[in-house]
Amino acid sequence: MTDVTRPGGPTQIIDPRPVGQLPAPTQGVSPVRTEPDCNGECACGAEPLAHPKYSFGMLLEPSLLALEHRYHALRANTHDIRLHDFGTVCGLRVDKHPSPQCVDTYAILRPGIALDCCGREIVVPQDLFVPLHDGATSGWCGAAMGATASGVALPAETAPEKLYICLRYAQCDTDPIPTYVRACGCCGPCEHGDCTPSVTREGYEVVVTSKRPPDWTNPIGRAFCEWLDVKLKGPGSSAPAQVLHGKTLDEILCAIITEPCADFCSGGNDLLLLATVTLNDKKLTGIDNVTGRRLVIPTGAIAEALVCLTQAEIACCAATDAYLTLSATVAPATINLAAPPAGNALSYTVTVTNTDAHKDSESFEVFLGFSSGGLTFSSATLTIAGATQPAPSGSAAGVTAAIPKLVAGGTVQLVVNATFDPAKHSVGDTVVSVASIDEYPGDHDPDVTLTTPFIDQVVDGPRVVSAKLPVGPAETELGNLLREGINIPFTEVMDPASAVATKTETAPGTVTLTLTNVDGVSRLLPSDISWDASNMFLKVSAADSAEFPVGKAVTDTLTITLTAGPKGGTFTGPALRDKTDQTRLDGSPATGGDIAAESGDGTQGGDFVYQIIPTKPTG
Repeated sequence: MTDVTRPGGPTQIIDPRPVGQLPAPTQGVSPVRTEPDCNGECACGAEPLAHPKYSFGMLLEPSLLALEHRYHALRANTHDIRLHDFGTVCGLRVDKHPSPQCVDTYAILRPGIALDCCGREIVVPQDLFVPLHDGATSGWCGAAMGATASGVALPAETAPEKLYICLRYAQCDTDPIPTYVRACGCCGPCEHGDCTPSVTREGYEVVVTSKRPPDWTNPIGRAFCEWLDVKLKGPGSSAPAQVLHGKTLDEILCAIITEPCADFCSGGNDLLLLATVTLNDKKLTGIDNVTGRRLVIPTGAIAEALVCLTQAEIACCAATDAYLTLSATVAPATINLAAPPAGNALSYTVTVTNTDAHKDSESFEVFLGFSSGGLTFSSATLTIAGATQPAPSGSAAGVTAAIPKLVAGGTVQLVVNATFDPAKHSVGDTVVSVASIDEYPGDHDPDVTLTTPFIDQVVDGPRVVSAKLPVGPAETELGNLLREGINIPFTEVMDPASAVATKTETAPGTVTLTLTNVDGVSRLLPSDISWDASNMFLKVSAADSAEFPVGKAVTDTLTITLTAGPKGGTFTGPALRDKTDQTRLDGSPATGGDIAAESGDGTQGGDFVYQIIPTKPTG
């Protein structure tokens, strides 16, 4: 046998033989066991600290020394429990007994360190044999190994299917010494009369119980886990989860940290669960060192783990290609059959951006496909990171541009021009095109579908009167027709009292008639013009027939110009109104809430121009 004696403390007998062959446990000086409470050194709440202030000549009393001890102990305990929490710091693994004769009756607790719920350190300095009996206790300052708290061994048949091996803090009052003043009670026999313990030793107690210690979760960690779970899975229909989903992590942590300090020792947390032992028909089947065991992770370990996680994240991101965004537009957004765009052309702009600030992309393709609408490719331009590239070719299916790479933060812009045939479309038709990123190994935005509808809407500007003049090939026939007078239907409602016919083009509120031949020669014609709400009656007097320009009358164009008065002036006109909602179109609303709009030349208060195209009768 080997005697292992602590200086001034009790002697424990450690026998190398299997535990089942050990004699009854033997101890030297019997210590006085202190109950496992906090002894005023618990950092469970928040309280101001005090320590003695020493001076020469003051009476040094035990209470002052106790205050000094409590000050340092409480400061250390507060630091440990508030910054590190409680649980296993290192070691304290529970293993099976190596002897087949003892494997079902004893387990081995390995050395280690833990922090209890008060922030106090629990040190197990060497292997300890733990009896696998409900209610058994052992350890330094603990009850006799292999006995219940009352000292009576339990019958084997009461062994449950699960046992929980727990650890808690304990203190022992040892090393009795004689005292000059009789104390209240005595620790035991003393050779020199009255005595009292002179040393309080920190120890531990291992408790084996069939009742599982309560689970406890740090409120800060619990709040974070609940918030992260809602963020990852979504709030669903739960009102509290929806509120939680709308919070930031800073808001969640601040809300819980600013609550009163949690009492870590509430609910029986003085017992630290180390392992769960499972038994089947009184035979050991397993030891679980993981479930329910709280861990205290050292700050250095956390720092190293963060470094590893950071490096792994960088490596993971480095293995992933840059993310590409995709946007696309088409102009015009709608096609007005009443006023088609110049050249019946549509212009597409497709933009791809590398959003990574540090990484170039791999090669990819930018594709604009003409899905429907009968478009004909016209031309295309391509720029990569601001540099002009050779023009991509296209077909009836669309345009593909190959991009060898795109620098970090760079942009690709593909501009495609295509044309359509208005004669093949009617109101309600659409042109559908799709922009996409193809042949790219990394992540990117989804395809963008562009839909361009066909509409038929009369727009403000030069208008062609719907009726065409049935005139012959000779200019005299046109002249005769104009002298006799013709009715011209208007596309807007006219106010007969708002304008007068004149030869002066710039006079506000006037109507003039101009004849232009194929050579571009124009002549202002004196006219007698009158109208009702929907039609204009136009007549040129015979006396002014000599003012007709020379040219082929069949191709000549008559232009009626309505000159609006200055906006805000005393006389505004002529008054044109939309046939649908009757709003003023000349940009000069009268009183009574009329709405102004742009006039024919694109400015408010400007002119409206109507063209009348003579055509040769058929048949």
